[in-house]
Amino acid sequence: MPERTRAAHAVLTDVVTLLSELEFAGDPDQRVWFAELVGDGLARPVECLRKNMRLDLVGIARDALAQPGGGEALTSAVRLLCGDAAAEDVLRTLSPPVLPAGLFDERTEAQVRELLRKFGEADTRRLRDLTARWTGLDLSADRSAPVLFDELLDHAAQPDGVPPAVVLLECAARVNERLAQRLGLVCDDWAGRQGALAALAARRAEMADSQADPSVPKCLVVMLEPADDGTGEVHVRHWINDVAGVWAPRQGECVTVAPHRLHRAVGQALARGDALWARTPDSDHEIPAYVEFVLPFHLLNLDMAALDVSEGGASPLPLGLAYGVHLRSLERMRQASSRQMRLWRERWKVAHSGDVAQRLIWRQEDSGRGGWLAGLRADNKVAVVELRGAAVEDQALPALREAVYEGIGVAIWDRRETWPAETGATVRQLLSHAVRQLPYQVYRERIAAAADADGAGQLGRHIAVLWDDPYRLVDRDALHDHEEEEVPA
Repeated sequence: MPERTRAAHAVLTDVVTLLSELEFAGDPDQRVWFAELVGDGLARPVECLRKNMRLDLVGIARDALAQPGGGEALTSAVRLLCGDAAAEDVLRTLSPPVLPAGLFDERTEAQVRELLRKFGEADTRRLRDLTARWTGLDLSADRSAPVLFDELLDHAAQPDGVPPAVVLLECAARVNERLAQRLGLVCDDWAGRQGALAALAARRAEMADSQADPSVPKCLVVMLEPADDGTGEVHVRHWINDVAGVWAPRQGECVTVAPHRLHRAVGQALARGDALWARTPDSDHEIPAYVEFVLPFHLLNLDMAALDVSEGGASPLPLGLAYGVHLRSLERMRQASSRQMRLWRERWKVAHSGDVAQRLIWRQEDSGRGGWLAGLRADNKVAVVELRGAAVEDQALPALREAVYEGIGVAIWDRRETWPAETGATVRQLLSHAVRQLPYQVYRERIAAAADADGAGQLGRHIAVLWDDPYRLVDRDALHDHEEEEVPA
């Protein structure tokens, strides 16, 4: 649909929505009278079909706006029936969007296209992603940079007055620093001619203040919830964050499956994620992407890193050898109270402060003792916990649940029933780097253990990681709905 047609449809939609909120709109007889008043202004009949409110108003408004002076006729009729304030609202709604006719002359457009032809495939993907982010437009994935520019030339200006084509050039200047000065001069020239220097400066400042966050990965988040209908099935929902550096996950479909078919549901979500990730710029993360499982407490003992999602005769490959696989808490994601959110964020910030994190260790022999919870509450500098206990209900799971309740977002869980002497040294090695590197260190540990023929006893075969970022949330409505509730310890 051409941009101007889209703009006209948008104006019609806004006018009908506004008219439907006026007092006369709910009465069929008054709608007929309104149509007659509009017709008087046009000096031609305007029909009211008396079908239902919205259909009647669409017909009246569409008929009027198709005629010269139709906007004025609509405004005058509203003024007679509803007064000046309502008429001014209609007048503002009818104000045409600013279409950027003649943004640049032909010579400048040709020069811009020549510059954009220097963008390779990776730079073009990044340019598309940045432009989509800063314009809110759904841009085609298979377009070259010059074609993207041409497609945006006819788009209406953004609310701040800066057209999307200019935004694209600003994004291009950030993607390719060698061309930044020349592209910036093109935008400066446009802003000077249009009296939009202040708007362009404000847009540049906004873009400069919102740098990409290197801690945000490409990521698949999978949430599992028991169906609780006696079937034993689980609801599987997923979100895909396709651009590293920006947390803007796309929600996928919810499917309900039997537990033994979980690998298929996860495999289908991963296929969609892989397709999206292939079209977006490579990130600075050493791991291709994270796969994070948001699980209720009683399922946190599942070995999700060992899940095999291969299909069609492919060689089995555990998830943990291809992705950074982590656990997250469903109860906290859904029901975190204000107190829990504060603790969660405070400990997360401590963990990522740059220093080697202070950790608290839970051992199987601590089961049933009160010292664990007391230790968590006594020191808010404890940002990481280490659990040494088998993955069964009555062993390490209660300790992990208490840690989550007290705001812990990072946990290393050695799920073996017995622990060799070198366990502590291996964990210390994992945490000898900044905590932000832990997902990569665990990923490497898993690969090393899998590659070692004698690696069955190595930590990499048995480790689980809670990596629960309070700033990367999904299912936010549920979180806000339960703001005052607390997860029972």
